[in-house]
Parts: sequence; C-alpha cells; structure tokens
Amino acid sequence: MKKILVLALVLVLTLSIVACARRGEGEIPTLDEIRSKRLTDDELEFSIERLKRDELIKVWGEPDRRIEREKEDVWILNEREVLVVSYNLFGRVDDVEMED
Repeated sequence: MKKILVLALVLVLTLSIVACARRGEGEIPTLDEIRSKRLTDDELEFSIERLKRDELIKVWGEPDRRIEREKEDVWILNEREVLVVSYNLFGRVDDVEMED
C-alpha cells in the first residue's frame, strides 16, 4: 500500500512539474500576434492568466504606461487600440482587455 501511495505521489508531482514547464515564455503571445488579432480575447486571457508582471515585461518590454493605483499596465498596440493588463495583490495577471 505504501508503494502505491508513493508511486501516486511521484506521478502527481511529475505531472505538475511538466505542466508548469510547458507554460514558458514561448507560449506568451507576442505583441505583434495580439496586434494582428490572431487570438480571440478568451485565448489571449487564457495564455497570460496568472503570469507575473516580470514575465510579460520580459517578452513584451516595458509597458507604455503604468497606472499604480489600479495595478494596471498599458501597452499601446496601434493608434486606436491599447492592451490593458490588471494584476491581483500577488502581482499576477488578473484581467486583460483590449480597448479602443
């Protein structure tokens, strides 16, 4: 019984590590992909949800604007659209919106 329990625990930990490793910088869409609207709003939100601000900045560069009191970053996509990313208390992505 102990062997089965240990094996199950090892399997769960292994799957957790693999799942976390798959979510790397390569899976964060670039700003060009977002600009070209290759992703739906849901796909965009799913691809960056729960990421840390530093992870986004590493891929997208520094935001064009930072709204401290709202805990939001703004990236200008083009002359009409901006991407607004909100963070929770732990500094992880909470919401993402494309606005005109």
